[in-house]
Order: sequence, then C-alpha cells, then structure tokens
Amino acid sequence: MTGEAPPALLPVWEGYCADPFVLRTDSGYTMYGSAPGPLADGRLFQTLTSGDLTTWTDVGGALTPLVDAAPGTEYWAPEVVAVDGVYWMYYSAGVGDKGHHLRVATATEAAGPFHDAGVDLTPDLPFAIDPSPFLDADGSWWLYFAT
Repeated sequence: MTGEAPPALLPVWEGYCADPFVLRTDSGYTMYGSAPGPLADGRLFQTLTSGDLTTWTDVGGALTPLVDAAPGTEYWAPEVVAVDGVYWMYYSAGVGDKGHHLRVATATEAAGPFHDAGVDLTPDLPFAIDPSPFLDADGSWWLYFAT
C-alpha cells in the first residue's frame, strides 16, 4: 500500500441503470440494468453498448414484457450469458417485494430483443431474485440467486 487514496470513481452513465451487469461480446461490451418500468421502446432493462467501457450508447430496452404479467409486475437484475450464438437472459419478475420468481429469455443479439421462454425457474419458492449464471471449469452450468 502506498498510502494514496484510490482515484475518484465517476459514473460512466448518467441515466438510471440499477443492478448493472456487463457482458463482454466480440464487438465490445453490453450493459443491462433494471429500470422503473418499460422504456420508450416498450421493452424492459436499460441496455447500453460500449467499445471501451467508458463511452456508452443507449440502445433502448432488452426484454419484451411478459404478455400475461400481473398489473404492477416489476423486472429486476438481469444477467446474460452467450452459448452457441444464443444469448440467455436470467432475471426476476414479480409485484413489489413479494412473489418474485426467476425467469429466462433468449435473443440472437446481445442487445436483444429478448423473449421470455415461458418458464418459471423457481415455482416452489415464495421469492427469488438476483440470478447469476456460472459456467464451471468442468462444463457444468450453475444458477446462483438470492431467496
């Protein structure tokens, strides 16, 4: 330790982008974040792209809303992995701080649009959020989350 203070951290995006997750792609980086409701394009999750992790471009929303969602459904904490040319977005959906369940959506492009696969990944849990997919060294996929 040199005793020097770390450099000041400045936000790289002035807009709202809670629960940020950054995916490295062949062309740079794509960042996803929770947003309070649908964006101007009607989709969910603020989506930004960057070639250098410093300058970000708003590319709209990533996820098409659930067709049969209950009024007031909120969508939280997206994380994305790419496998064989398909992008898999894991996220939670529910009303308020109750009833959130994990879901998965797919897209052919990192920025989407993602379409829900129609599967509740945590049907037997009363509450689940913050999914984080992980590829183990042995090739096994794991999904970590809070409940």
